Amino acid sequence: MKRHARLLFTIAALLAGTNGARAADANMYQLSGTSSTGAPLWQPVGPSNPLSVNATVSVSASIAGFTPAGTYASLTATGSSSASTALPAGTVVAFYNTGSSAVSCVLASGTATATGSKEVIQPGGSAYLTVGANNNAACIDQAGSASNLVVLSGGAGLGANTAGLPPPGSAVSAVSVPVVIASDQGAVATKPGSSASSADALAAVISSAAESGHVLKASAGNLYDAYVTAGATAGFLMVFNATSAPADGAVTPQDCLQVPANTTQSLFTAGTPPESFSTGITAVFSTTGCFTKTASATAFFHGRVK
Repeated sequence: MKRHARLLFTIAALLAGTNGARAADANMYQLSGTSSTGAPLWQPVGPSNPLSVNATVSVSASIAGFTPAGTYASLTATGSSSASTALPAGTVVAFYNTGSSAVSCVLASGTATATGSKEVIQPGGSAYLTVGANNNAACIDQAGSASNLVVLSGGAGLGANTAGLPPPGSAVSAVSVPVVIASDQGAVATKPGSSASSADALAAVISSAAESGHVLKASAGNLYDAYVTAGATAGFLMVFNATSAPADGAVTPQDCLQVPANTTQSLFTAGTPPESFSTGITAVFSTTGCFTKTASATAFFHGRVK
């Protein structure tokens, strides 16, 4: 014990020093273990024996999704590029490719000129681009042969880019699997997985400005998909088997989907047969629902029908 006491005293003297100069030259020690006899072992702190520190670090973060600001624009991407188009207000702009082939888009501060293989957006897909110092956009058909309508929605936050959907009737597969057709079965019609023909695609029906409703098809047909983007007003996406929107009041929609404020909600039939409408297909945005309609002209509509 006396030897331990002397050792501790020596360490304390080294740390405290007898004058300012000695204190500045003193080393810092830390307990590194015990000897075989149980005596504490002290080692100077240094590169080979760093000072041990117990600490708890807490990190938290919150990432908001894309919130539409209710500002929109549109451009037509052709094989030679679109006209330079002013971006809608917002720190992030969502690009929706409503066409049947991929487009390449660019942002610019000043006049924008699109070239291929930049921000590539597949048909039916979307991309969310941070605006920064840019104020204009332009898009071009990636293959240089088609004409595609691209809708722009201004807002803020991070959106989830989507790859889009293949045209109806096409097949996407990672491997080839042989298929044997039974002798009592007829021929099976097939379509290529990629096509530039408009006959293999569905044209999009979209809003050109904020509105309360949109006729997707003025006659009997099938609904493949539809979505609505709401601004600051929450409501319901209603789809009616009709050639026009019904009057406000009691209604019976064929589809009804709740839409929170500043969000996009979708109806998709991908992977299943489309939904049949015997009269017509009309989408409506209402602040009440599902069996009471109160039209609100604050929404953007997009649909694909046949």
